Amino acid sequence: MENNNIDILGLAETSLNANTSKIFAKSISDCYVLYSSEGEKKGLGVGFLIKKEYDKYVQSFQHFNNHYIWVNADTLISTFDSKILDVNPSIKTDHHIIYIELLYEELFYTKTDPKLRKNPSRTIYSYKNMKAEEGEWNRKNYNKDITDALENTSIKLTPNQIRDIQSIAELNQRWNQFQNVILNSAKKNIKNRLSKKPAKRHHSVRDSQLHHDITTLKGMITKSKNTNVDFDDRSANGIKKIIEFTTRKHTHHDGSINDNRTELSTIMSRHNIAYTNNNIRNKTSNFLHKLQSTLATLEAKFYHEYYEYHKWLIESFVDERNDNYKNDKKKMINSITEKHIKSITINKVYCNDNDEDILYTDVQDVQEQTNLHFQRVAGAINTEKNMNDHPDWIRQYTPQDHINDIIYTDLLNYPTLEDWIETINNLPNDKASGPSGISYEMLKYFNIINQSIFHAFICVCIDLGTIPDA
Repeated sequence: MENNNIDILGLAETSLNANTSKIFAKSISDCYVLYSSEGEKKGLGVGFLIKKEYDKYVQSFQHFNNHYIWVNADTLISTFDSKILDVNPSIKTDHHIIYIELLYEELFYTKTDPKLRKNPSRTIYSYKNMKAEEGEWNRKNYNKDITDALENTSIKLTPNQIRDIQSIAELNQRWNQFQNVILNSAKKNIKNRLSKKPAKRHHSVRDSQLHHDITTLKGMITKSKNTNVDFDDRSANGIKKIIEFTTRKHTHHDGSINDNRTELSTIMSRHNIAYTNNNIRNKTSNFLHKLQSTLATLEAKFYHEYYEYHKWLIESFVDERNDNYKNDKKKMINSITEKHIKSITINKVYCNDNDEDILYTDVQDVQEQTNLHFQRVAGAINTEKNMNDHPDWIRQYTPQDHINDIIYTDLLNYPTLEDWIETINNLPNDKASGPSGISYEMLKYFNIINQSIFHAFICVCIDLGTIPDA
């Protein structure tokens, strides 16, 4: 069966009697053949399925008592706990229950629908190469491109036009124009590179050097099979093929070059596996044996570390949950109930005002109507209050003598352009940009013209009491 790659797809003590077994066998007859020992009573049949194209290789099927469980080496390595359990008395059988626990993540994979994965990319800027006026990367060209783009007839963005903005929608539109102009000039005049490396969650075992070495050894074995290298062939041609395989060079991702023989020696040395370099070099027939034995050793070590890591994870999560039970009950309850945090976005409001149905879609109108709804939803309506009717609150609203009210005089005044530029220049460097993609360094490189445009946006935001979406 091994020579013809025959797999037993199922082997079990079934609950089928003779009649139902025949019906089942007929239903799968297009693809599989069922061999079974059938009994008149349920629970006496034992059988297995085999692919129909391999049926011709089956010489005979004998009835037997299943007192043995056969597993291959990979499954045996994946086992970290097993025991024999007593059978529930209500179940009539002469067999025992074998309890076996496997590292299931290494054996079974969840089939999911294929989805296109986005490869997130970001632009990384190098500001240390920026010069004032000279060189390939300079502030003069950076500001010139911004000014030229803003003077374009399709944009024509000036401080006075910005000050005339009256709505949030117009603010977002104008800011998006200014934002795109800044980023386009930055990509052209500030040294940068595009990083396409996706974010990756680190797994201390699967991402370890040990797992990488196991993958390397498996790759060597696969290549030896694909190239039909026979390590037991002692002919001149066979030895030549073995030497070519062991001395075949390949390049690593870091640029280093090694042959298979050196790679195996390095891996064995890294994991303190006893070896003799001359033995690997001179007795090429032993190369495959060393390769397979080293792989088995590393896999056993990997599964042990994998089990210990998952055991540590479970213990740490239990400790965290116990700690949350004492100090953060909300987080504990959310974790136990697997509660998903959801957010609600209101982008339109439909209401009935004086028997007239009105649909609000403007952002500002939606916010006003939503605020008005939640003020009235409980039945209370805000009205003017006479403080004389609430003597207990009079003292709370009486001006305090120890507070100098002059400090609030300029609270809502616009910052001057000079103060704003000073604030920008005092911002820290080497900080990640926010959703806008504009960094502090890009703002610091503005000349007085572009700073005045940015300052105009700040003043409008103070007037409207909001900021652009991005």
